[in-house]
Amino acid sequence: MSTAGLACGKLTVPLDYGNPAAGTVDVAVIRAKATGTGSARW
Repeated sequence: MSTAGLACGKLTVPLDYGNPAAGTVDVAVIRAKATGTGSARW
């Protein structure tokens, strides 16, 4: 897969939503633009 057209980012989320004091973790994400028609994507 080519890296052209990819976008990356980082989300910081809590380790435990029920206990926010437990700290956070960074989650790396990569997205690619969908291809095809709307009905073919689902």
